[in-house]
Amino acid sequence: MFITRKLFLFIGLTCFFFKPSFAQQAPNFFIQDSAGNLYPQSAYDSLSHVKSIILSPYKNRGIIEGYLITKAPVNTVPFVPKKKKYNIAEIFSLDNAVLRIGGKMPKYNLTDLDGNNYNSDSLKGKVVVINFWFKACGPCKQEIPYLNGLVDYYKSNENVKFIALGLDDSIACGIFLQRIPYNYYIIPDSRTLAESWQIHGFPTHIIIDKKGKIILYGEGYASSIEYYLNEGIKLGFGN
Repeated sequence: MFITRKLFLFIGLTCFFFKPSFAQQAPNFFIQDSAGNLYPQSAYDSLSHVKSIILSPYKNRGIIEGYLITKAPVNTVPFVPKKKKYNIAEIFSLDNAVLRIGGKMPKYNLTDLDGNNYNSDSLKGKVVVINFWFKACGPCKQEIPYLNGLVDYYKSNENVKFIALGLDDSIACGIFLQRIPYNYYIIPDSRTLAESWQIHGFPTHIIIDKKGKIILYGEGYASSIEYYLNEGIKLGFGN
């Protein structure tokens, strides 16, 4: 399809913070840009491939009724550690019936796109940073450059592992990565695992300390996400 120039005429950047769920999508949802132009449901897949925009879902009683087109951030900065201390337990941590802060992480056995295996036994003694995401999730796309910066910062530390569990299948994940590099270890087909762990918001971040305990659980996009995760990683090592 042809994307009109009006898509890129934005009155201003509007941020939408939400906690999406597995709720069903309304059958006749709309797509609307900041100028009020409407696009049909059939345009969704094409628009989700445009790097310069994100599609933010509009919900009514938990049902996605449409998407609002907003401008994606253009200038992303690499991760730079700061001395500022965050109380992540108050700012970013949420409650989850299965993944409780301070509780033991459930057993897991994961295989990434390259065939590498990661499980709770082999990663014992390491800090594990987990992200749940899917390819059409606007906030998931928005935070990837910052997450990549965090991976780069810890690239020489073999005791920190970054794992991204995507809801999409391996083909969809592979196509996505050709357009938008994501430097976590990518685990496809993770929807069933997300449901069994009662994860209902995306993106979701989890940090497991070197003893296998959960020290951070947060749903949704947060500004300065890399700083919160970095504080969690340090706590994972007992710092």
